[in-house]
Amino acid sequence: MDIVTVAARQTAVSRGTATSWPDFHSKWKPLLDGVWAFLRHSDLRIDGHNVMVYRNNVPTLEFEVGVEVSGTFDAAGAVVPSQLPAGRAAHTLHTGDYSGLAAAHDSVVSWFRTTGHTTAGTRWEVYGDWDPDPSKLRTDVYWLLED
Repeated sequence: MDIVTVAARQTAVSRGTATSWPDFHSKWKPLLDGVWAFLRHSDLRIDGHNVMVYRNNVPTLEFEVGVEVSGTFDAAGAVVPSQLPAGRAAHTLHTGDYSGLAAAHDSVVSWFRTTGHTTAGTRWEVYGDWDPDPSKLRTDVYWLLED
């Protein structure tokens, strides 16, 4: 675990809400597919990574699912411009199958409990390049720190 200072990064996202983690898992993929459908017909550079931003927690989880992009754009239906958060954040790297992401987030929560730092409530994941070998998948996990 480390503390990093992150700059805002432009994203194209779709926003959603969920009342449980199973509800979230049923919603994120169609939203991401919609973002990619939009990006395939835009002039934005799309060599960025997939992202998920969580604004709070269940019982009503507000989230954004999308892709890092090269600039701003006008909203198109459900796809809107946004940014990854900026500021100081707790960061951990998860390598391996996505099913292990919950443990990565749990380790950040434990770190908050033992260090006295306070989360601002927003957390996000930046997914590395796709690899068919699940053991090689890379996901950066960030939790924004309260000032």
